[in-house]
Amino acid sequence: NHFFGFSFANMDPKVALTCLVPAVAQVQDLRRKYDTAYSRWMPHFNIDCFPFFPHCEHVSLAPRIQQVCARHAPIQLCLERVEQFPASGKKAGTLFAHVSDVSGNLLAIHDELLRELGIRPPCVEFHPHVTLGRFDKQAALEAAQQLVSQSWKSLSFTLEGLHLIARKDDLPFAPAIFFPFGKAEHVNLSQAPEAICAPGATGDSPIDRESCEPSPKYVSRVSRAGPFSIFRIASTSLEQGEPSARPRIMNVLVIDNSGSMGGATIEATNTIGRGMLSLPQSLVDAEPAIVICFSAKATILSSSLRRPEDLDALKFPPQENTNITDGIQKAISCILEHCDPAVHYVVTFLSDGLHNQGQRMTSRMIADLREKVESRNLRLSLIIVGITSSSDTTLGMQIKTGLETVTLNALESVYYARSSRDMKTVLEQLTKGCIDSLCRGTPIQLHVDKGRFVENLGSTMKAFLYEGESAFLVEGTEAVLTIDGVSLQSPETVPLNPSDMDMILDSVIPKLSQLRIAHGPDSIKAQICLLSSYIDAMEGVLKSVQTSCDMSPEQIGRVQIRPRDRVLMLKRLKQSANIFQEHRNKLRQLSATVEDNSACQAAYLTGIKKKYAAKAVLRSGTVAVCAADALEQVRGVRQSLAEALAHDEALLKEVESSTVSILSLNNAREEMGQWLDTIDSAVEADYMDVYSLLVAFSLPAFPVKFEHNNAVQMDPFQTICLHLEPCPVDTAALMLANQMEHTLMSTSREPMTDGLVLVNPMAPAATLLAMKTPVYQYLSSVSLCRDLYMYHPKMTFSMHAHGLLSAISGYQKRGTAYLDLGLRILYSIRKFWGKRCEDGDNVRLFLRWWQEQESVTQSEEDGCNHPVQLLLLLGALDLPQLNQSFDNPNFPFINLLNEALARMLKIRLAGAVQAAATKNDTHLLAFTLLQRYFGIDASNSPNPNSDVMAPEPAIGVVRETCQHWADVINSQALEAIRIGDVKTFVTTALEPYAQTFAFCLGVQQFLRDNRRTWEDVVAEMEAIGSTPATLVHHLVAYMQRSARGKTVLEMIGQAAADERVPMTMFMQALLHHDSQTRANITQKSILDSLTYNEMIIDLRMGVYFELCKAKREKWLAVVGDVTYGDALMADETAFEGMIGHHTHGMCRQRFWAMAKAALDSAEKEKAFRKKSNGTVGACFERLRRK
Repeated sequence: NHFFGFSFANMDPKVALTCLVPAVAQVQDLRRKYDTAYSRWMPHFNIDCFPFFPHCEHVSLAPRIQQVCARHAPIQLCLERVEQFPASGKKAGTLFAHVSDVSGNLLAIHDELLRELGIRPPCVEFHPHVTLGRFDKQAALEAAQQLVSQSWKSLSFTLEGLHLIARKDDLPFAPAIFFPFGKAEHVNLSQAPEAICAPGATGDSPIDRESCEPSPKYVSRVSRAGPFSIFRIASTSLEQGEPSARPRIMNVLVIDNSGSMGGATIEATNTIGRGMLSLPQSLVDAEPAIVICFSAKATILSSSLRRPEDLDALKFPPQENTNITDGIQKAISCILEHCDPAVHYVVTFLSDGLHNQGQRMTSRMIADLREKVESRNLRLSLIIVGITSSSDTTLGMQIKTGLETVTLNALESVYYARSSRDMKTVLEQLTKGCIDSLCRGTPIQLHVDKGRFVENLGSTMKAFLYEGESAFLVEGTEAVLTIDGVSLQSPETVPLNPSDMDMILDSVIPKLSQLRIAHGPDSIKAQICLLSSYIDAMEGVLKSVQTSCDMSPEQIGRVQIRPRDRVLMLKRLKQSANIFQEHRNKLRQLSATVEDNSACQAAYLTGIKKKYAAKAVLRSGTVAVCAADALEQVRGVRQSLAEALAHDEALLKEVESSTVSILSLNNAREEMGQWLDTIDSAVEADYMDVYSLLVAFSLPAFPVKFEHNNAVQMDPFQTICLHLEPCPVDTAALMLANQMEHTLMSTSREPMTDGLVLVNPMAPAATLLAMKTPVYQYLSSVSLCRDLYMYHPKMTFSMHAHGLLSAISGYQKRGTAYLDLGLRILYSIRKFWGKRCEDGDNVRLFLRWWQEQESVTQSEEDGCNHPVQLLLLLGALDLPQLNQSFDNPNFPFINLLNEALARMLKIRLAGAVQAAATKNDTHLLAFTLLQRYFGIDASNSPNPNSDVMAPEPAIGVVRETCQHWADVINSQALEAIRIGDVKTFVTTALEPYAQTFAFCLGVQQFLRDNRRTWEDVVAEMEAIGSTPATLVHHLVAYMQRSARGKTVLEMIGQAAADERVPMTMFMQALLHHDSQTRANITQKSILDSLTYNEMIIDLRMGVYFELCKAKREKWLAVVGDVTYGDALMADETAFEGMIGHHTHGMCRQRFWAMAKAALDSAEKEKAFRKKSNGTVGACFERLRRK
């Protein structure tokens, strides 16, 4: 509230006290092109007096305003330069001309005026500026600023006074009162002048008559690209910030009450339902809400909920089967019964998607329900929330896409809430999304003649308009658009803008992804085809108007840039956007394979529209490495590289690779061929630092992202592959983009910053040679450590191993391209290792695990840095050549899973100890957590004898008294290590390892069944430049048969519902999480119930030992007093006998008791010294001082 004594609501957004500037062509042409408010406002800049006091106050305020203006003379101002307020989130960016006032009088008038009128100054500094345009996307804003700045000429003018301007209804603003500087009286102006010149304008035309014509409710502009029309629409009321009436909404909660939901039904109702009923009354006018629960049939629990507390009175019926159809039909029936077109109905559907009773909802049933909704002109939006990890939201998406008449763009397509924490997060997102959509947007009905909307392939659609422009793509060059029944005749035609693509694809693709989940990829093929054609048309048009031959960041990843040009770009280019490739990647992601559960579907639907930002954190020139020396090392391989390329050319002479980098458009052989040209033409002066080499010399790779931490510098395996994709890229384009802080987006909308470099079968000899050069070493160091100079020889092994795990995990979610990538990784590491595949440390590690079935810890004896090593070895080694069978792999498989789980838990325990800032070690914490988890304490564990002097029985005897089983008492006890349900954690954490293990076994089976060796496969790959189709097909079938859809428990031969085995695995990994305690761990099978029983006993014995410690302290105190008395009474011979063989074999209390008694007699002291070491003299000195 900037106004003393006035609320913002009392201010009139149709009145402003402002400064008018000359309406010169330079300003007006730019405003006409970029500013959606051009027709409403004359060129001006505000002085923090908008909105202003209403008309009824002007008579009394005018003399006070003039009094301030009379104290000042006219001011010389200058529109000096073009600047910007950046775009952020949903807030549009602003391009403006900076108003320069060297006299400082403008600021003085501003401050005096605000004080006089009782207006509190804003929190931000006064920044006078003339708005030239508004932009939704930062990249478009920066491009416009750069373009305008090149031709901008500063404009000087004299500000003669202030203007109070006003408008009626949808008419433009017009001057009403003029307050001249240096004069005693203000001037009342005509309310609707024919032409009004801006003060101080010299030789300029008055404001165009068209700007004084009635302004429409919506402003539209159109661009043409090939066969497409791009309509950009803005609501004039939203643009001017006019307060809107509170939208009327009705919440309809449809909640799954089936047995598969369990306690999630009530939890979801109390969390998400309570939040939906808590939307601020100041923003929405909420009708009484309806709550419907469904199991075997649907039941209306209430139709009159107004407050969140009303949910407490709901009584849920018993849980039965799941009849989603009845739940949806009941909800639509309630809406049709209420039937008010002025109300926006919001249905929140919470379910695990497991429909199992009654008729499944068909497309025909959904269409019939939608027809009833549309016939009554009702606004209906659906929110889908998947509950539990097994949720199938496919049916939910079919219902959403089929029934929804208005899409709330600020909401995600689907939400996923597995836990209480997830539900709270979802609630926050829902609340914000509903407010942003319903309270800050305007619903509209669109119709197009002579064309069709690309989004739904129809002539009509409903949409929401938000602040700024919204873009709609129409197929048809003569299309005519109608909004809410009013035709937009002759909309302004404007040039194409790259930001059009951002607006259109960011709007259309999320909706197509919903259809993709609901009805499969075939349902959106036509739209994808049209969008692809649109991107091609945009690229063709925009390329044709390029006049500059200079390289720009926009060309990274889109055109073939010569290595020398890439190096020169580092010297002179700034950040920009990789527009066209980014949007093509979005379309590729639409066709991705998605699992039928809400976790995967939520990741797909939300990830496809997320905005990511990436910045290179690479450092260069900080270590004493000379770029010239590094370049010389690369030059040294020139002859060998030429021979390798000739070898590859002869090997694949008849093969033309269709696999090219999506950035440089080169295949692997072409990428390596550029090295020769770069070496021959290299100019040392161009290589400012070592990083320049990475930009000049490119390697074929795949987009990858590794976790970075300090431990990686010492052990490259201590990382995680966070993301890996099968689309080929080239490292030079990635490094160039990183250095320029330019984001390249992958096919899954992830920023690409690093590449996993592999030996490529299209250029095997050349890429293998390149991986032995400093260029590869620097790349590896950057990818794992974010530092050029931390290369470690094991980095290749680590990146291949972690990459394999990530690739096969990706297959489970996205398709066979990831199996192909997994095979390429195995091929690459075999080529890189060479003879080391037959003997050496790697083979010995594998045999220790596979044949000897010993532990595989990090100890020096075991030599296993990370379990992913074992997986890579299993896939890449030739088992028949090593005389190894894989007919019974269960033991090494379980050993692998146990070791992987122990490593994960060790990290979590160490993090918990560090976070707690205690002196506890990880072992003590592990014991404590499990004891709390099972409720094990002194009341249910052995207790020592209460007699302090009585001896304790043998440990074995005490263990036999322990109860060997326990129930979970406190499921929240493991929150310190971020674990809720143990079984879910174990199966989820180990699934990637289990799937990758199955993949590697599938490779070995293929070799055995076809009587082939790995060398045969290598030869075939290098003959065709790719992976053999027969091997890929075999792996698809093998994974489908042995792993796909199976849990970890099922893969080790246990029932999926088994609770004991995952608990045993978890307990063993938690209690034995380091190399020392896992030395003989393979002797304790997690499939044996005795292992579980023994660990429960260990936990109870832990309590017993703590109690024994307390008893020992008491015993030692007693022993000390008794010993001293006995020693004083004893003669010299008896005293020496009490000492025994040596004094330092005594416990601490007995030692000091005997030493104290020795001071009583010289003979006793002599005997004590005789049986002590040389330090005992200091002990006697200490006693004497006391």
